[in-house]
Amino acid sequence: MGDLRAKIAKVLYNDLIDPSEVFVSDGAKCDIMRVQQVFGSKVTTAVQDPSYPVYVDTSVMMGQTGNQDSTSKQYENIIYMPCTPQNGFFPDYSAVPRADIVYLCSPK
Repeated sequence: MGDLRAKIAKVLYNDLIDPSEVFVSDGAKCDIMRVQQVFGSKVTTAVQDPSYPVYVDTSVMMGQTGNQDSTSKQYENIIYMPCTPQNGFFPDYSAVPRADIVYLCSPK
């Protein structure tokens, strides 16, 4: 990995960063799961709705959720923050109860 990090620092960043600052992973989905592992299973997660599926999926895999509602297909212990045309597709934080982990994926 050392050679790869050095090459990335040189070619992509014109040696403006040290190779030790380059992080190489096997992808965002795996990294999101690793972040979940740091927090454990006794946390509440908030996700944008709609959201990138891996945010919910990893919460389920970590045992952070309860049952899935058969009608809404949403899980207990996940706070779903609606993102609609009415709110500019960005969640209203003032309406969000306390969450330990909040996932945001927005160009804003």
